[in-house]
Amino acid sequence: MRRFASRFLLVGLLITLAVFVIRAIDGAGNALASITSIEAEGQPERESFRVFDPVHVTIEAAGSFEGGEADTALAAHGWLVHRESGEVVWRMRPAERPARGTYVLMRDTLALAPGTYDAYYAALGAPLARTPRQGTSLRDRLSDALSGGGKGWIGDEARWKFVVALAPGVEEGATAGAMPPEDPEDLVWSTGSVGSNERADVVLRVTEAVQIELDALFEGAGARPVDSAFVTTLEGDTVWVARPATSEHAGGSLRNRRQTDTLALAPGQYRVVYHSDGDHAVGSWNANPPWEPWRWGLRIAPADSASRAGAIAPVDPLRDYPRVAEILCVDQPSATHEVRFDVVEALDLTVVAVGEIIGDSAYDYATITRGDETVWDMEEARLRPAGGDRKNRRAEERLSFIPGTYTLRYETDGSHHCGDYNGDAPDDPAFWGVVLLSSDGLPAGDRVRILGQSAEVEGQEAPATPQVPATVPENALVDLTGVENSEDRRETFRLTERTAVCVHSLGEISDSNRYDWGRITRPSGEVVYAMTFENSSRAGGNSLNRRSTAFLELDPGSYIAQYTTDGSHAFGSWSNGAPPTPALWGLIVYPAPEGAGEEGDPAAACAELPSSTEPEVVLPSTPPGVPDSTDLTVLSTVASNP
Repeated sequence: MRRFASRFLLVGLLITLAVFVIRAIDGAGNALASITSIEAEGQPERESFRVFDPVHVTIEAAGSFEGGEADTALAAHGWLVHRESGEVVWRMRPAERPARGTYVLMRDTLALAPGTYDAYYAALGAPLARTPRQGTSLRDRLSDALSGGGKGWIGDEARWKFVVALAPGVEEGATAGAMPPEDPEDLVWSTGSVGSNERADVVLRVTEAVQIELDALFEGAGARPVDSAFVTTLEGDTVWVARPATSEHAGGSLRNRRQTDTLALAPGQYRVVYHSDGDHAVGSWNANPPWEPWRWGLRIAPADSASRAGAIAPVDPLRDYPRVAEILCVDQPSATHEVRFDVVEALDLTVVAVGEIIGDSAYDYATITRGDETVWDMEEARLRPAGGDRKNRRAEERLSFIPGTYTLRYETDGSHHCGDYNGDAPDDPAFWGVVLLSSDGLPAGDRVRILGQSAEVEGQEAPATPQVPATVPENALVDLTGVENSEDRRETFRLTERTAVCVHSLGEISDSNRYDWGRITRPSGEVVYAMTFENSSRAGGNSLNRRSTAFLELDPGSYIAQYTTDGSHAFGSWSNGAPPTPALWGLIVYPAPEGAGEEGDPAAACAELPSSTEPEVVLPSTPPGVPDSTDLTVLSTVASNP
């Protein structure tokens, strides 16, 4: 009888063990999120999953209370967030703490609607909710030392877990794995996930009255915000600010605050700023994070039809701010480019740079120095993707400059640069370098003076500076120089015999557009010469300053020389770096040196100072009422300033 009972008991144990193993295997196979390797005081863990049809899930979560017997805050815990709504659909909330120790285990079932879910686990403690130690006895001090300063819950580390699985009998309707959370595309602006010691700011332009929604997650202690989030006018008047008193608890540590407001803005420009302190942020939490850690920062969403229609938008510095200095499309390997400039009057400048940075290593990058002091270093700036390869990084920051001499510098290594990328190019392949912009939207004018630009390429001698006329030749047939913004100047000249001439044009041209440029045409409209990107070269000052020198043999007849400028960056008002010979901004036509077309490169001869040889010029008869001027070589001059 005893033998039978023993055998019966053994069979029962084997069956129970088999059922346990089968359930364990089945549960693991149906797990949607399984966080089990958790480090005490380590950074939070996240696993995500997708639900396609309404399903039931089981939850098994183990965590710990803070160490004091009176503490009711969880030091280690898990929670589940419905990503689309931001709602916390489940979190560890034990009815009471255990009679002894800190460890707690919870099992639950939950119905989930379709959507994406993020399972989080954090074990960083809740120091603001921790009961301070009062005792000073040897026993108290020994207990404090053994518990890590009242953090006895750390000893529970090996048992922590957070597992979400499909309920028994449910085989489909959800899958493990999902992309990390990210901002929706319809936001007006977002800081992204903010780390420690980071600043994000933007200028928003409002063209008609709008309403927006601001959502800020920040650190606050008592009545004082530790992280700053605010909106001001460009004149400095405060429009909105995040404060602990006007915010609510955002989950986790009591210092996690969230403020959501609807704000009405009148037409104008506004500055938005978010600045974090040196700890407790994404990647460096020192207490349990909020329910949605990735949202730490500031987000601005449209809240009415006007804001949704684009009546509020970030100012694009590259499009909307005048340029002060630039080093762009750096295409030489192992090169160092520099622009030296004087700040005459204190002002704010925005720096935008794109380069190659991988982790903590910078390969193509920009810096700004003032003497031996580094004012700004791209490697230490807040970086964002520049498009293309992951190593293409972009920095954008507004800086305050006091009077002094500065150097804008861009350095490249031996590979992956403008025109020769060894990975995917950035979104704008030609923007590989750095540019300085006037942050107030006004040309820097006399507030900044460009001193010079230089480039050093490893293993190469500095290129010789092309010779160009330093002044307008005395025997010039056409002098359209010193052309200012928004002008359209013309001069007509006539030749009585086939004549060789030199044309020198200095203007602003990119590979896709002509902003300031010259040309020569016949009265019939036939183009004899036109300045283009292809027939010009860099003139110094900045990459858009271009110089074109041409040798032409013109038949007898009349010709029209014309030079046109757009509304920025011209003689007397350089929004970018001025060329070395700013007074020659425009077009010059002068006689070619004798014999220039017979041997060698005629254009090279045109780069030299001209001789005094002049072609024969036939003047029209003097109209009635106009004084006779038989020494004129120009028939007419027309200047238009729209």
